[in-house]
Amino acid sequence: MDITAVLDDRKTLATRRRLDALLEIIAGYAVLCVVSWTLTFDHFAWPDAQLHPFFLVTLFIAARYGTADGTIAGVIGAGILIAAKAMAHPNAFQSAGALLNLELMTVPYLLIVLGTIIGEIRQVAEDEIMVLLERLHMLKRDVDALSTETRVVRDYNEDLQERIASSTGTTGAFYEAAASVQRLNEEEALPAILEMVQRFVGAEKSAVYIRGVDGWEMRHDRGLVRPDEFPRHLSLGQPVLSKVAEGEVVTVLDVPDATGSDVVMAAPLFAEDQTGQRRVHAAIAVLALPLSSLNAGTVRNLTGISEWGSQVLGSAQRFERVRERDPADEQTGTYRYGYAVRRLDEELGRWRRYNMPTSLLIVKIVNLDRVPRGKQPVFLRRVARMLLRNLRAVDLVTRWKTPDSFGLVLPATRGDGSRLLASRLLAQFQQDVLQDVPKAAELSLRFGIGTTGDHGDSREELTLAAERFELNA
Repeated sequence: MDITAVLDDRKTLATRRRLDALLEIIAGYAVLCVVSWTLTFDHFAWPDAQLHPFFLVTLFIAARYGTADGTIAGVIGAGILIAAKAMAHPNAFQSAGALLNLELMTVPYLLIVLGTIIGEIRQVAEDEIMVLLERLHMLKRDVDALSTETRVVRDYNEDLQERIASSTGTTGAFYEAAASVQRLNEEEALPAILEMVQRFVGAEKSAVYIRGVDGWEMRHDRGLVRPDEFPRHLSLGQPVLSKVAEGEVVTVLDVPDATGSDVVMAAPLFAEDQTGQRRVHAAIAVLALPLSSLNAGTVRNLTGISEWGSQVLGSAQRFERVRERDPADEQTGTYRYGYAVRRLDEELGRWRRYNMPTSLLIVKIVNLDRVPRGKQPVFLRRVARMLLRNLRAVDLVTRWKTPDSFGLVLPATRGDGSRLLASRLLAQFQQDVLQDVPKAAELSLRFGIGTTGDHGDSREELTLAAERFELNA
């Protein structure tokens, strides 16, 4: 299925769908009016019917086309029916007050209300499908990019195999090391890169330094006897690494002013910055190396490892970006913060169109840092399950900006309903989540609420109100 074509077609056919809906409305009511006249010979729209045939047209249009067209169908049907009632009961419509007579106007008003409600249900379902299609489109595009990067990494694999053919390491050993580097996680890839440096460069001691705004910070090391054996922080002016920052593979012999340098050899690891530009992200630093190993072959091997490692880091970054676009939060089984923002904007759009209230309830876990770090993921999952059990199907539970908070998007909910929910959640938290937690931890919940109308109409205003945490459950 061509997802891009589907998305484009849905946008370009919107006008045509509206025209089709109008034609079907006119045709449907025309047929029913003809049938009514044929059967009665004096009325054209069953003016006194309660289970009115016009409901069929309204339901069909609303279920087929959505909110706007369902409302239009209801309004047109109501207009025709009112005209028929006026002709059948002229005395009852001598004044405009007849439009407020529920005995006469129940069916016309029901046509409008039913068309709007059924259409909105259909519209919400269609909007959800569009969101899923767009998400699928983004994931497909990024998977294609990852496939391309994987092919490039495979090419570097073959190239590096040729470069180290003359190395003391065997081809089998190289493949073993290469397999350990081929990961999609930076924190796992960097130690594996250092293992390759030890095997195929002969480094006795090595480290990976991450480039920062004020210097180079050691992230991983291999072969060091003590943590302070070599500096954990090196300045940007370090002679060897300053050349690496320019994208070069260098040795201490290539830099005239590198006498006494802690770094014997170094090579860059490239990655993409926030603008998509390729820059030096880190440096492979060889800190101790037998003098006999400092030769052209070693430099060639380190160059190959540098190129390979840069490709692996690039793939890791792309994989992480794809993962972040998935709205699901794997740790808690809820949704990510970015998805909460999009859904809140959608609900605020409904508030502005139909005056349907929406509330944002932020739940903050007090003293979460007193839970041991290793047990925090399990504790957060328990809190998330408790929240999900106590909410409606239309409500949304997401992670919020900080690790100790959740955001609840509550459609069609006013401030009073949010406060009642907060009280119920606090009681369930104390009863279910804290049942085996020591009281000394003093864990509790704080709540903040932002409601349309009460606190504003924009996401920023609702968020600002909720993040004050002024609600006492």
